Amino acid sequence: SALVETADEGTEDFDSDSAVLPLLGEFRKPPLDHPSKSLLPPSRPSSRAQTSTRWDHLVLYVVATMLVLWGTANRVLFKKVTDSMGNYPWFAGETIVFGVVPVFAVASWFSLRFGDDATRTATLAFPRHKFAVMGILDSIANLLSVFGGDHTPGPLQTLLSQGVIPLTMVTAIIFLRTRYNSKHFWGAGIILIGIVVSLIPDLVEPKQPVGVVNYGAAVVAWATIFFCGNIPIALSTTYKEVALKRHQSLD
Repeated sequence: SALVETADEGTEDFDSDSAVLPLLGEFRKPPLDHPSKSLLPPSRPSSRAQTSTRWDHLVLYVVATMLVLWGTANRVLFKKVTDSMGNYPWFAGETIVFGVVPVFAVASWFSLRFGDDATRTATLAFPRHKFAVMGILDSIANLLSVFGGDHTPGPLQTLLSQGVIPLTMVTAIIFLRTRYNSKHFWGAGIILIGIVVSLIPDLVEPKQPVGVVNYGAAVVAWATIFFCGNIPIALSTTYKEVALKRHQSLD
């Protein structure tokens, strides 16, 4: 009986897992939750999903191409309007505003009429005073662009418009605490250098028309007014980022 009790005690003290696990070491792996699913190859997207993805990419390319074409046409037509209505900048500015309102009114009606409930609710609940701030900033930018665009050459207008990039970076750093790396600053610096270099010929050797005095200085002054139109645009862009950030479902 003593031998049996000793054998029983030895059996109770012996842990089979603790004795076997060190021997197995890294060769023991946890069991699979679903062996049958884990051994199967990954499933491929359906043909319908692939067709939808291709369609989305095609729409993106078409919209991006239209954006470039319309942006180019807008810049050319803007210069033609300011040249032909140079003596009526107020009327030109108001005409541009009244031309924009119906287009966005139709787009807003379409969104409210055919959009989902979340988008409709978010649009109607959005504070109206924030739209007023955006509109005031955009109107100031439009006013400066119309006044300065009459006496600013078209190619120079295109270059000056790129000045909104470094100005937006400045406003984002101040108000959004955005951080940029050295490549971003180098790119913004190249834009500013290009603007300054493009203005040097008008100061050094201006192509002065007959009967016009200080034409080069006048071009620089009007170009400066046109460039200042980028400041409210940068402020408006930053303000939109702050105002719309909490309203992701807003259309």
